[in-house]
Amino acid sequence: MRMATGVRVVVLAVAAAAAAPACVLTPGERHSVEAWLSCDECDSASCAAVVSLGASRYRHGAVVRVLHATALTRTDSALSRRLELLFVADSVASAHRRGGRPGLGVGRQVWVRSSVGNWLAQRRLRAAQALVGIDSTSPVTLEILDSALALESRLSLRAALDSLRHKVAALVPSP
Repeated sequence: MRMATGVRVVVLAVAAAAAAPACVLTPGERHSVEAWLSCDECDSASCAAVVSLGASRYRHGAVVRVLHATALTRTDSALSRRLELLFVADSVASAHRRGGRPGLGVGRQVWVRSSVGNWLAQRRLRAAQALVGIDSTSPVTLEILDSALALESRLSLRAALDSLRHKVAALVPSP
């Protein structure tokens, strides 16, 4: 029995995909990426761990997908909600320690929303920094930075993203 050429190609592609290692991050690798994206006072080793993981031939795609999605995610409703709850709990605990009313007034609500927005923006910047560390000569990295820059409204983060973008633009070969 003879196989049609198209069927043979599909069979070979499926076999190759089954034989190739899955491009999924292990829990430890995912933790390393999250540690970099979520850190408050980071050291260069945290970013270097993510860049090293992203430079790995077998993990490159998975790491870049996570960083790409993070760099371009304006809001993450589940994460935002968890953060809001943490900030509210911290605010209430702080008011309680000072002997004040533990209520959450309008001013505190604005502060919570602003803090969550700043934290998510910082994650986007860290994702962009790691992407540049992984491949600063890729046109895809430049496109991601352009898109992230278009999404960002905070001036300090726009300046940081713009600086990264200029660095990559100087390294990306012209078409």
